[in-house]
Parts: sequence; C-alpha cells; structure tokens
Amino acid sequence: MIEALFRQDILFEDGAKFFELDGDARMKLSPKAATEVCEEATRRGIFIGAIEGGHWLNPGFKPDMNTNWDSLKYYQADADLKTNNDRAIENINDDAKEGYTAFIITLI
Repeated sequence: MIEALFRQDILFEDGAKFFELDGDARMKLSPKAATEVCEEATRRGIFIGAIEGGHWLNPGFKPDMNTNWDSLKYYQADADLKTNNDRAIENINDDAKEGYTAFIITLI
C-alpha cells in the first residue's frame, strides 16, 4: 500500500491518507484533502512549510509557479503555528477558487 504513495497517477481526495501513508511532497492532494492535511497538522503541532498548487491532468500533476506559498516560519522566528496553518488553508481556498485542482504540501 505504501507504494501507492509514489505513483504519479493518484490524486488523493482524503487528507487522512497523507498521515496514514507517511505522506510527503510527492503526494498530490485535492483541495479538500489539502485543507484536511493543514487542519490535522495543526492538531499535531506541525507547521505547514510550503504549498504548491497546480492542475490535475488525470493522470499527472502540472505545477503552476504562480501558486507557491511559503510558511511564515521561514520569515518570522516567532511565527504562530495556528496562524501559519490557517493562512495555508486560506491560500488553498483562494487557489481552488481560481481553478487549481491539485496541491503538494511540505511539512516542517
């Protein structure tokens, strides 16, 4: 089941799979799943480090360099985890409204 993580033809629709499969930035997530990952990361005390948005081509991910988001922690030594992760969710929601259909998340 872990091998599914590395397949390029899967768009994960359930954020819980990210943590179940020890997910990383190779997993492509739907907007719903990406939001769920951010929410669960907050509960676990984990910073969202970066988000890259793009388009799901079914199969495959086409990144769009205009949708990159970086953690506040990279810029502020005293960055607040909840504020950071809430902003990550806002970013995902804004990008999804613009038509982006897949996201890659990096935890730090």
